[in-house]
Amino acid sequence: MKIFIKMLIIIGVFGIVSSAKPVEQVNNTTAKDARNAYAKGNYKKAVKLYKKACDMNDGHSCFDLGVMYRKGRKVNRNRNKAAEFFEKAEKLYKKACDMNDGHGCFGLGVMYVNGIGVKGNYDKGMKYYKKACDMDDAHGCFGLGVIYEKGRGRKVKRSYDKAAKFYTKACDMKYGLGCVKLGNMHRDRKGAYRSYSKAIEYYKKACDMNDGRGCSNLGYTYLIGTRVKENHEKARELFEKSCDLNDGLGCGAAGVMYANGVGVKKSYDKSMGFYTKACKLGDKNGCRNLEKYKK
Repeated sequence: MKIFIKMLIIIGVFGIVSSAKPVEQVNNTTAKDARNAYAKGNYKKAVKLYKKACDMNDGHSCFDLGVMYRKGRKVNRNRNKAAEFFEKAEKLYKKACDMNDGHGCFGLGVMYVNGIGVKGNYDKGMKYYKKACDMDDAHGCFGLGVIYEKGRGRKVKRSYDKAAKFYTKACDMKYGLGCVKLGNMHRDRKGAYRSYSKAIEYYKKACDMNDGRGCSNLGYTYLIGTRVKENHEKARELFEKSCDLNDGLGCGAAGVMYANGVGVKKSYDKSMGFYTKACKLGDKNGCRNLEKYKK
């Protein structure tokens, strides 16, 4: 049992939020359908819908297509196509940002901070994140929080207080990942942020907002009984909710619990189902367990 719990802690508690996830699109139904298809593993349909949305001048869909072709993610790698989609995404983001659309500014920030489709420039990316945040775009505030937490950019010194300020603004605007990052700061005892009780509070808030990572992180607290009563059944329920919300970490953890019969009756078929979904969502441990335990 101790080995099992230790394994879950290693693969889960210290998981980070990947910036490679598709940029969230909030208005375009076709783009939402594309993202849902991608999350369900229907990549052929996702590409078709992303292209349709991009043709409708949806910058986020153009960006997502660029990422897929640049990385060869479920499509054949094609840097020329990637460059084409990134160029269109940048133009659409710029037009939207100039018209005071905060999410357009955020999209530009993502491109410059990560050097995707443009030459990387943290300072320029930060400028766009700030403009987005000033227009109450939660994603922009979250991006600023990450920069201050890591101390990235030529003119940016690490500041946990500033990071917490921007994460808090994102969290208050009901962006679950902002709450998760606040919880992580307390969990990891960064600066003055050292309350595990606060971490649990933020994870619960994020989970209640249907943020999958919030649910999976909360699941680990119940799994190991940190500042809460150890409850494997509740941990398993939270991992399953996390998985339903397409968090690969939660799927992988649920798979491990079913494989080992912890908090639930042991089931090879269910564990393999969770490992399969975890792997599709990009969780490397889920992929490893899928290969390891295949009959």
